[in-house]
Amino acid sequence: MGIREKISQFYRLEELARKSSVIHRLNPLVKLFVTLFYIVTLASFDRHALLRIVPFVFYPAVAAALSDTPFSAIFRRFAVVLPFCACFGISNLFFERGTGVISFAVIILRAFLCVTAALLFMSVTTVSALANALLRVRVPWLFVSLFEMTYRFAGLLPEEAAAMHTAYKLRSAKLSEKSGGGVALRHYGAFAGSLLLRSIDRGNRVWHAALCRGYGSPAARAPLRFGVADIVFAVCACGAFLFFRLVNIYA
Repeated sequence: MGIREKISQFYRLEELARKSSVIHRLNPLVKLFVTLFYIVTLASFDRHALLRIVPFVFYPAVAAALSDTPFSAIFRRFAVVLPFCACFGISNLFFERGTGVISFAVIILRAFLCVTAALLFMSVTTVSALANALLRVRVPWLFVSLFEMTYRFAGLLPEEAAAMHTAYKLRSAKLSEKSGGGVALRHYGAFAGSLLLRSIDRGNRVWHAALCRGYGSPAARAPLRFGVADIVFAVCACGAFLFFRLVNIYA
């Protein structure tokens, strides 16, 4: 898979966020609050409470169904995190006799649910909508702009690297073949330096283009409204999380 294909996959969730479902139309702050509440509630369970975590599967399942988010996109991204979760949990198999398998399963399931909830939030909320909502609740503009520009620039950096790599292969075909299609070791310093300079220049052009289009202007911010659907969603979701956290339905 080439770099440009990876960039396209990186922004795939934002493409999903441009849909118009019931979940997409909810206020970004409400969705952010519910997602954080869900993650904190899950994290508060004991490492052996496997059965009590199972009911929390319903939230991402229902949210994905209502927002028409394909679970394949979620699973592919969780596969990146899975080895790290397994490394944390595999020690329990050796140090906890009898209950190690349960604690290992809890770590994997809890990590899967937390990552899924976060990815679902990203797939139903555009970055611009989230940034606008954060500005409306008086989050400093500097932090919001850094967050938004970093996200936007995350795709530009690999794009610059791909263009430089293509140019390098065309100009130094023999050296590229010797290094397996990559950059020769002796050219790494010059390649990294050129990439840094090109990235800074590209970032400045993107920033000034955004300012010319009214970025950061109070007049360009959309009004932040809370509707009945937002309140119902927050109350029902958080109420269900609290119920499953405080009440053991298996007792």
